[in-house]
Amino acid sequence: MLGKLIKLDFRMVRSQLKWVIPIYALLLTSAFVFKSFNIPVLGTLMYVLGIIATLALVPVVLVLMLAHYYRHFYTNQGYLTHTLPVTSSQRYHAKMISGFLLYVFSSLIAVFGFFIILLTEGISKGKAMYAINEFFKIMDTWPAYIGLSTFAGVLLIIGIWLLMYVSFFTTMSFSVTAGMGRRFNRFGVGGPFLVYIILYVVNQILGFFGLFFIPLSLRISPGDTYLKMRVVTEMPIHNFLDIGVTGQNIPFEEMIERGGGHFDLGLGVFIFSFAFVVFSYFYTKRQVGKVNLR
Repeated sequence: MLGKLIKLDFRMVRSQLKWVIPIYALLLTSAFVFKSFNIPVLGTLMYVLGIIATLALVPVVLVLMLAHYYRHFYTNQGYLTHTLPVTSSQRYHAKMISGFLLYVFSSLIAVFGFFIILLTEGISKGKAMYAINEFFKIMDTWPAYIGLSTFAGVLLIIGIWLLMYVSFFTTMSFSVTAGMGRRFNRFGVGGPFLVYIILYVVNQILGFFGLFFIPLSLRISPGDTYLKMRVVTEMPIHNFLDIGVTGQNIPFEEMIERGGGHFDLGLGVFIFSFAFVVFSYFYTKRQVGKVNLR
């Protein structure tokens, strides 16, 4: 039954995506054609629009997914969802999985678009693969600066990419579900926005506390050829006070020197983030089962 719910989600979101992908393809194609031939003004304009569209594609798809989550649980569309012989857990997991698959789909298209942009830049300069080759050189060398292999660097990027979706889904699903709950439903559509604002303020406060006052840090220090990193049980605030606060940007080397040869990055913020993800998962899944559209 979970598979049927996911298919139902795709069927409903497809009607919205049918104009997003063609518009993006049109912008990308226009950027490729006009920029490759170095057409004055129009080539630069379409190239910039192509870059903006590539950067905006995944966020737009995520917003469409969020709108579908809201409509499918809390509007007239929800009547069908809540009358199906499925559990609240299956409803919630269907949204999470279908959203992730859309996230993967849009990310792959955005990556393809990114390489088209690089190819376009190279062709416009008479060196078709130049920008792409430079990109792969950067991807091959940057992990070494933080003491990682290329493979580990790729895994780190994939991990961050996965965490971005988890963070988005848990935050937004919690905001919508709590915002349409008993305490905030009198605000209508404004309820989720109000919950999100409250959640944002709370996260900023907890993030500040976790960044400076939880005794868990990633200690970064210079090595012979790359940065050394290790986890220590120290409050980052001590290192921050050693570095001092100035009204000017401090070079990284000077910041390391002021901090006694290292810089401590607080990891406590990730503890709070993980705790929220767990809480949001169980709370939202439970509340979905209590929705009453009468």
